[in-house]
Amino acid sequence: MKNGRRSKAVRASFLPLLASLVPGFLACDNSGSRITENCDTGGWTPIPRIQGDGATSPLEGEFVTTRGIVVGNFLGAKRLNGFFLEAKLGDDDPKTSDGIFVYAPGDRRAQLDNLKVGDLLQVKGEVTEFHGLTELADVRSIQRLGRDRSVATTPVRLPVTSRSRMERYEGMLITFPQTLTVSGNYHLGEYGQVTLASGGRLYQPTQLHHPGSPEASALAARNRRRRVVLDDGRQPSNPPQVPYLGHDGTLRIGDTVTDVTGVLGYGPVSLGETFRDYRLHPTQPPEFKRVNARRRQLAGLSGNLRVAGFNVRNFFTTLADGRNASEPRGARNRKEFQRQRRKLANAIAAMDAAVVGLMEIENNGTTAINNLVAAINAQAEAEYKVVPAPPEVSDDAIKVSLIYRPGRVERLGESKSASDPVFNRAPVAQTFVDRRSGAEWCVIVNHWKSKAPYPPPTGRDKPQGDGQGAYNATRTAQAHALLRFIETLRAETSSILVLGDLNAYAKEDPIRALREKGGLVDEIGRSLERPYSYTFAARAGYLDYALTSPKLSEHVAGVTIWHINADEPPFLDYRMESSRPSHYGPSPFRSSDHDPVILSLRF
Repeated sequence: MKNGRRSKAVRASFLPLLASLVPGFLACDNSGSRITENCDTGGWTPIPRIQGDGATSPLEGEFVTTRGIVVGNFLGAKRLNGFFLEAKLGDDDPKTSDGIFVYAPGDRRAQLDNLKVGDLLQVKGEVTEFHGLTELADVRSIQRLGRDRSVATTPVRLPVTSRSRMERYEGMLITFPQTLTVSGNYHLGEYGQVTLASGGRLYQPTQLHHPGSPEASALAARNRRRRVVLDDGRQPSNPPQVPYLGHDGTLRIGDTVTDVTGVLGYGPVSLGETFRDYRLHPTQPPEFKRVNARRRQLAGLSGNLRVAGFNVRNFFTTLADGRNASEPRGARNRKEFQRQRRKLANAIAAMDAAVVGLMEIENNGTTAINNLVAAINAQAEAEYKVVPAPPEVSDDAIKVSLIYRPGRVERLGESKSASDPVFNRAPVAQTFVDRRSGAEWCVIVNHWKSKAPYPPPTGRDKPQGDGQGAYNATRTAQAHALLRFIETLRAETSSILVLGDLNAYAKEDPIRALREKGGLVDEIGRSLERPYSYTFAARAGYLDYALTSPKLSEHVAGVTIWHINADEPPFLDYRMESSRPSHYGPSPFRSSDHDPVILSLRF
């Protein structure tokens, strides 16, 4: 369950209570008539006092009785196992919330089904903090005091003045009277969660500003104030029906929704408990507008020669059922493998590139890369060949590869690789000759060390708190090693193209070294407005590059990032989840988690 809820056995004290109430837990006014004297249990504590003016309740651990109107009904084990109450008038204190969540699990469905939005209830329970959400739990009594009441919906605009300002609305019925943009959909298929943001999608601070700069810190803070997580109010993972999808079966980052309304909770985003955020559970169906439509074909690239770079996300011919299945890389079984290969082949064939640099190919000799090329050739009805790689100088599970179309380009000499041990995955370089013009140019495909802290980094590779993540020192060293490698290639040609997933955003140290010390031209940054090729934690940026030497930059006719992956929810990929109907399709969309970069040259 995405809320990480405690078992029903822990809440067993609630069930005898339900059985003892006559005729049910809504015993006081089951007919909907006015409250009788027998229903009044004496003094009660207003909801704002329970909430207090901080992140946690001042009454935590105490049993209290309170009153409120039901503004959100999410009863049932498949939902949130409870409901939201809100005070009719509140206390007019901008520091305290007028709403609260009541955790009320149970198997006696007949006794719970009578609960309706608009019921005025009196509830007695224990004040608890569950994953940061103030709630009433271990409920001892619930009485209906009236029906058909209403609470005014509170308008809230993003960005809020401070993140703590959202606490004032916890548990309340609110609406965002503005257009919000989908900025993250990673957990849509699993947990029905979508990150929404005001002012367009969120960007990685180090994509736009220098790491550790006041501007980067300000953007990080503004990102937090601009976002809210739309949560469908369900607990089970991989539901049979994914919410919020359009007619084409997807909800893309960049799509928008206006006037979204619901009750505001707080808790984990996804199954994990380490990242928590404010979550809006809709009480009215949100209506999304498709602003970021799929682009099924590449068009508008002039020039006469295309070169592409693509991280294919763990293309392994060795399947999980044939190795340690606890940490599978790539497809887990034969059917998943066939689905993955078909999507990748369709994507690569559609790029129509003369040369393609690939990342995350299984490092098992030529087995994996030859398998993929065979599938591409069958799909494209064209002939791609694999550039024979130099002897492997690394033993990583994945590697980079180059493929090319001999009808368009010819290899000049053998491929080369940098031998510097700083590379965990050695770059591969190959000089080509354009058959039409006779121009010579060299491609270097790269895949640098990840930002993830695995294995645990030491020394300067530890995260420095500047937004560059783990292993920035290693990536910066890889940048300098690449520049030294480029110098060895200049004897062959001064027209050099650096492709690959460099695992660093545009303003980070490794990329600055390539631009400022090496003089390489970032063709993406030069040509595209607010580019991105990857989305992480609902923030966009690009890790995938096409950098040219000044000589080759003169021949660049265009560059694009084909947004077939970064905007798409992961449940559309090749994976097979047994608890959910398949949404698989052979199209290029969500064939990987990175978007391919395509550069067009004119010789």
